[in-house]
Amino acid sequence: MMGIFFLNFLLATDPTASTVSLPIGNDKSSPGLAIYAGFGALYGGTVGISVEYQFALNPTLRLTPLFSVGSATGNDSLGTTLNAFGYCVGINLEFGTTQRFFIGPIFGTLLIDEGFDKDSIYIRNTVVGPTLIGGLKWITRFGFLWEISAGMGYQINNKVAPALNNRYTGLSAVLAPTLNIGFGYKF
Repeated sequence: MMGIFFLNFLLATDPTASTVSLPIGNDKSSPGLAIYAGFGALYGGTVGISVEYQFALNPTLRLTPLFSVGSATGNDSLGTTLNAFGYCVGINLEFGTTQRFFIGPIFGTLLIDEGFDKDSIYIRNTVVGPTLIGGLKWITRFGFLWEISAGMGYQINNKVAPALNNRYTGLSAVLAPTLNIGFGYKF
């Protein structure tokens, strides 16, 4: 058994290198597919699943398109929790190998709420919007990864009145922050 380990160690070692590489795990800093679970607009609203593919432009620069689905939550005027389907699409530019800084635009569902407007008409408000995010991502040799990001974006309030055949009652936009935290695995 010790002989097999020693042979494996010798075959994985570069005799011209000044450091020794132990044959543990695979290099997960290469291009590939990653799947996350997380919280925030980057994950489709409040909580969701994100899938991305990291395309290597060079050894330390990647272009990463992503798609997320999740649950957008909020409250109605009576305090009841509301849940709706949420989504997010975007593309990030990543700098680094196993510890990366990334920046990029995303667009998706931020939250949902319902309530009565000033004329006592019941309104359903789905908040979507473009957001510019920046953050940090860490990838282990074994493929586990985590990320944290923050950004600013426009919350576009899309208000409809179900009692009035889903008539639009107005659009409005406000600048608002977002925070995203995710954990996943890179294949």
